[in-house]
Amino acid sequence: MATLQKTLKASTGATAHSQRLINAVVVSAGLMDKTVKVRIGTQKWNAHIRKNFNKTAHLLVHDPRSSLRTGDVVAITPGWRASKHVHHVVDHIIAPFGEPIDARPAVMSEAERVAEREAQRAAKVERRRLRDLERGGERDVRVERGSEDLLDGGVVEEAGGEVLSRAERDRREHAEKVLAREERRARVAALKAAGGQEGAEVDEDAGTLKKVEDAFEKKRIESEEGKTGEEAPKQEKKKGWFSL
Repeated sequence: MATLQKTLKASTGATAHSQRLINAVVVSAGLMDKTVKVRIGTQKWNAHIRKNFNKTAHLLVHDPRSSLRTGDVVAITPGWRASKHVHHVVDHIIAPFGEPIDARPAVMSEAERVAEREAQRAAKVERRRLRDLERGGERDVRVERGSEDLLDGGVVEEAGGEVLSRAERDRREHAEKVLAREERRARVAALKAAGGQEGAEVDEDAGTLKKVEDAFEKKRIESEEGKTGEEAPKQEKKKGWFSL
């Protein structure tokens, strides 16, 4: 008997807490498109008296079919982001005020909301695909995460007719950039080893390597001038200063 009671309690608790519901009162409706303002009851802890006091708060709630009226007692659920400041959605009407429920548009269920959002997302991806085809067959790489399967599995056709996945194309571009960077470093290292001598032939990045060559030549000249004429007076001055 005790085991049966624990099982029933666990099952009912999981059902009740599978979706968090908050009771609220609509204080403003009809002023915003598919959005109402509601008042909820909360509690605030007073650290001095060490007691919770009742407090009210206001939230913006998404109403997909404009089913709510001012004064309705409704149940809302969090976790449905409709805009920057709207993170709650109406779940059902507990007690209507004024106009009866039968005369209003029906409140959307969670399954209907999810199906509508997926349909809107699929339509958006299809519009983007058609727009990219009109531009010349190019595909936009700014695809939403999780929507690559809607665009032919994320397949991209290159200019040469080769069909690659987006990941493979990105890997090839990265490998080409790394190879070009290593070649530039090797040429600069060879120029440094040559000591800035004339006649060093460079196929690419001639301007950059010429600047490096000039910098090494200037540094070599300055070092030679410092050894011949500038270091002796400095040493004498330093020696004279220590003699004081």
